[in-house]
Amino acid sequence: MVGESNMENLEFQRIKELIILTNKKIDEGLSNGTLEYEKRFIVKSTANNFNDNEQGSFSCGRSFQLISKNVWFKNDGKKIIKKSIQDSQAYKKALDCLNSIYRSNINAKYLNSLIYHTIALLEDKSILNHKEIEVLAENFIREINDEPITYGAHVELCGITLLRVKIDLTEGVYLRRPKAEDVEREFDIYPSVCDDTRNPSAILNIEFLLKDTNELHEYVYKEVALLRLFKVGSVDFIRYDEYSGSILKSGSSITKLTNNVLDSYSLLEKDEVKLREFWNKFSPILPDSFFGFNQTQIDYLTIAFNRYDDSLFMFGSSKSVPEKRLSSSIMGLEALFLKTSERNELNYKLSKRISKFMGLLGYDAIKIGKTVKEAYNLRSKFVHGDHLDSEDILKFERRIKGENFKILNEKEGMQHFIRFVIELLRVSVLLIML
Repeated sequence: MVGESNMENLEFQRIKELIILTNKKIDEGLSNGTLEYEKRFIVKSTANNFNDNEQGSFSCGRSFQLISKNVWFKNDGKKIIKKSIQDSQAYKKALDCLNSIYRSNINAKYLNSLIYHTIALLEDKSILNHKEIEVLAENFIREINDEPITYGAHVELCGITLLRVKIDLTEGVYLRRPKAEDVEREFDIYPSVCDDTRNPSAILNIEFLLKDTNELHEYVYKEVALLRLFKVGSVDFIRYDEYSGSILKSGSSITKLTNNVLDSYSLLEKDEVKLREFWNKFSPILPDSFFGFNQTQIDYLTIAFNRYDDSLFMFGSSKSVPEKRLSSSIMGLEALFLKTSERNELNYKLSKRISKFMGLLGYDAIKIGKTVKEAYNLRSKFVHGDHLDSEDILKFERRIKGENFKILNEKEGMQHFIRFVIELLRVSVLLIML
C-alpha cells in the first residue's frame, strides 16, 4: 500500500476506483459497439532457423508477412468514453481527494493523464487484472509525489558477443545472448529509420528506480561507454526500447545509425569476474562527458576518449580507414601526454613518455616506443595528404616485422598494429581516469 495515513489510503482507493471504472467503460464500449478498433496493415518479421552457436554468435533467416492488426480505438468512440468517465462520481471523488491533499491546480490534468494512459493500456489488452490495477494506482501516486518508479531499457548491441548465456554486471544491469524473439518485430508498412532489421550481437537489459526518462537515457549511454572501454571494441547500440511504469511521461524507442563495426570482442568465461570488477571500479568515476551528457567543459581526458571513439568507428567514406584510425588514436595519446604549448620533437616526446608510462605497467617499453613512433609517422603522412594503398601497407608490414623492429610477428598485419595503438590509448585513458 502506498501510504500509511487514512488520507493516503483513501487516495489509493479513489484512484483504484477510477481505473476500475475506466476498465469497465472500455469493456462496455467494446461490447455495445461504442468503441471500435482502428485497423492497420503492418509488416511482421519472423525469425527462421535461429541458430545460436557456442562462440556466442548466431544466424537466422527472416520472413516478412503483411498482416492487418487492431492498433488503437477509433477516436469518436474514445472521446465518448473519456467524457463519460470525466462526468462520473468516481472521477469527482478522485479529484476532490487529490485537491484535499495536494492543493494543486493541475490535479485534473493528472487525472486526465491517468485516464488516457489506462485507455492506451486497454487498447493492447481488453482488461486489466487486480494486480495491474493496483500497480497502476501506486505508480500514479508515486509520480505525483515525485518519487522514483521503475524505468527500464532493452538495448540491442553490436560489437560484442557472449560465450555465456547471461552475465550479471550489477544490480539492475545484465548482458545476455540474443534470442529468436529479439530479432522479431513489427514494422510500419511505410519504412522509417526506426524500422531497423540489423541483428544485435548481444542484449543489454537495464532496470532501475528513477524519476525521469532522461536518467534512463544517461544509464544506457554510460553502460555502452563502459563496455567500449573494457576491451577494444566498436560497441554501440543499434536501438533500444524504453519501458516504465510512468503515467505522466511517455516512453520511446531509439534507433541509432551506427557506423560499421571495425573491432569486436567476445566475453569469455574468464572475463565475467574481470568485467564485474571493472564495472564496480569505473562506473562510479566515469566522467559524464564520456557518454554525451553535461559536456559543459571538455578536458584533455574527454578529448582522448572522443578520439578513442573515433578510432573504433568508420565515419563517412571507407577510404583511408587505417590512417584515420591511427590519426584518431595518436591524437588521443597526444591529448594525454603532450602539452598544448609544446611544438618541437613531438614524435620523440610522445613515444618516450608513453613507453615510460606503459613500461611501469609491465609492457615492453622498447616495443611501445617503436610502435608510437611508427604510428605517429603514418599519422603525419595522412595529415599532409598522403594515402596508403595496398602496396604501401604491405611494405610497411614487412618493414616492422623485420629484425630492426619486430613490432609485428609473422602472422600479424596492419589491423593488429592499429588495434595495438588503440589499446595503448584505451589503457592510458583508464589509468589516468583512476
